[in-house]
Amino acid sequence: MKLIISLFTLITFSVNAQQLQTLNWDDAKINGKLELTILKRDFEKAVKGIGTIITPYPDEVCNNDPELDIKLYYFRTTKYELDNGVLNFRRLFLDKKAGYYFTYKDVRLDWNTTPQDLFKFIDAASTNRTTKQLKNIGTYIIITLDNKTDEGEWQFHFTAGKLTSIECVFDC
Repeated sequence: MKLIISLFTLITFSVNAQQLQTLNWDDAKINGKLELTILKRDFEKAVKGIGTIITPYPDEVCNNDPELDIKLYYFRTTKYELDNGVLNFRRLFLDKKAGYYFTYKDVRLDWNTTPQDLFKFIDAASTNRTTKQLKNIGTYIIITLDNKTDEGEWQFHFTAGKLTSIECVFDC
């Protein structure tokens, strides 16, 4: 019996020690409370404000069928896709003044997050890294998780070594 308990404990530690290769949509939130899929009225109640609704260009949404009437919804530094009263997360710009940050389980990602911080809970080997030198900005890095799922492709954008935005991109 002790052998079985010891074996189970070792397996549990092994599973918990593995770093993530993708993010689970349901475990991610904005400011620790806003769901990534949320009713528009619940979002506006939670943030105590109303966003701007814009008709997207055809290449900005996957299903641009005019009958679906998909819009883009912007509130401060957040971008959602609006479909029939439901908001689905697309992008969050991290800005200290706006005070918006991203949480995944118990990990907070904000304007002070570095790539090294990200790799504490995401497996660096399961990511792609694109680095560009931009004239007015400096070094711009995009870290993309390799595992594309139905939940989209997660991209983490860094400027001067600090996280500036998180985006969920869907292949059409």
